[in-house]
Amino acid sequence: MGTSGLQSTLWLIYLTLLVGAVTQTNENPSHIGQVCSTWGQTHWKTFDGNFFELPSTCNHVMSSSCKLSYENFNIQLRRKIVGNITTIGTIIMKLDGAVLVLSSDSVVVDGVTVSLPFVTYGVAVKGTTSSIVVEAKLGIKAFWNLDDSFDVGNTPSHMHTHLS
Repeated sequence: MGTSGLQSTLWLIYLTLLVGAVTQTNENPSHIGQVCSTWGQTHWKTFDGNFFELPSTCNHVMSSSCKLSYENFNIQLRRKIVGNITTIGTIIMKLDGAVLVLSSDSVVVDGVTVSLPFVTYGVAVKGTTSSIVVEAKLGIKAFWNLDDSFDVGNTPSHMHTHLS
């Protein structure tokens, strides 16, 4: 199987998992508090299991720490329109003192463009031709397909999804 076949297979597996997540009800305890995500042009799922549509190219706070007196965790996302299709343009992640700015053509950490893989402040950023994965020792793992899907998972109980 060539690269194209492998990418097609991986995409099919991801789509199958995504459809399974979308068809689950809000009462599914295996996902509540575990994963928040956005995919397609408008779809969002919060840590508390709610699904909704948000067609917007505004900057949104996807997730942040809400029970601490200081903010050591914050993820913001902005969509952009490319050829009449809405996709993720920029992801900004504040993780334990490091600020990461992810876009399809660069990863910037604390204002400096870096090469992948990259590790700093307990944050590891890995990339392939089709994705970027960010893992932080504070307990999160984020996956971006470099297009229209972004997932944040394995979160501690003090984190909460809110969009604003």
